This record gives sequence, structure tokens and C-alpha cells, in this order.
Amino acid sequence: MGWIGSLVMAGLGGCWWPSEVMPEWLQTAAHVLPTAWAMDGFHALISFGHGVEAVALPSLALLAFAALFGVLGTRLLRIE
Repeated sequence: MGWIGSLVMAGLGGCWWPSEVMPEWLQTAAHVLPTAWAMDGFHALISFGHGVEAVALPSLALLAFAALFGVLGTRLLRIE
């Protein structure tokens, strides 16, 4: 399940191809995954030449994902 999940997240998040080639609805739906936010930040810096201000929102979203998954992990994966 782990590698299948990571491959699906990579494909939907824009790691395999630019998200600009996906339909608009899929670009929007992909932002429920952390990979889409990471690729937005990378593209803003590398492909489009934007500055640090362009990665503020993707960085905040990734921090929110980290907090959410950290809390879920500590609650669901406790050693008993």
C-alpha cells in the first residue's frame, strides 16, 4: 500500500508531469495531497522564477500537513 499510495500521490500532485497539463478540476482536487503543494512551490521558484514570497502559501500548507500527520501518527500508532 505504501508504494502504491506514493505513486498515486506523485502522479496526481504533479511530480511526473506539470500540473498545467491536467484539467482544471484535477488541479484543484490535487491540492488535498501534500505533493501538489510541494510542486507548486518548486515550480514557482524554478520554472517561473518567482521569489520567496511565492512559496509562502505552499510552505504553510506543507507545515499544516506535517502537523496533521504528526498528530494522527502519534494517536494511531501508539505502542501498547
